[in-house]
Amino acid sequence: MTTYPSGYIEYDIVKKDYNGTGVLINTTVLPILPNGITIISGEPLFFTPTAKTIPLRFVGHSSDLSGSNGSTVQIYRNNVLLVIGVDWDFLDRSNLVDPTDTTLQTGLNVTNIEILHDDNVISTGIYTAYYPPRYLLNPESNVFFDFAQTILYLPNGGIEFKIDQLVEVPETSNVFLKIAIRNNSYVLTSASDDFLTNLTPKVSYYKLFYSEVT
Repeated sequence: MTTYPSGYIEYDIVKKDYNGTGVLINTTVLPILPNGITIISGEPLFFTPTAKTIPLRFVGHSSDLSGSNGSTVQIYRNNVLLVIGVDWDFLDRSNLVDPTDTTLQTGLNVTNIEILHDDNVISTGIYTAYYPPRYLLNPESNVFFDFAQTILYLPNGGIEFKIDQLVEVPETSNVFLKIAIRNNSYVLTSASDDFLTNLTPKVSYYKLFYSEVT
């Protein structure tokens, strides 16, 4: 029996900041991983004929003295592993001559994936990504979520907010956990296949931990 992904669950922290008069001044949505998860498995990439570049939810390339490398990122279409430089590529490559060179530009805080398929192939496929996030792949490196470097991913899986860099310092903040349950497998059509795969997983329970520093 052939096995296929049964779906993908996305977890996000939604942080809403308010000033002293109760006016919303900033909303931040941050992807997080459940405790103990070290590999992103089957993250859906929603390519379309008009959107052929998509950022991974987490920074997926390494950071070292010789440059940033994305060799640990794998992209699939309908559960079939794709070839870098032929089917897909990194948008921000350092070497634009060799499409198989996975060295990226330095200083990036996002990993952009570019699909190289034509419109018909894109329209009939479900694309997924498999990779370790950089804050776990290289715990010694600083991984910021935004270019202003106000949100830092920590090696232990935590997130640090540097609110002193905001234009207006919030008086209060509300924090929510958002859960999105997505299908990441195509529907099988052959009569010889064992089952249909248009299934999604379920969340049995969850715990959200947070702390406050004043």
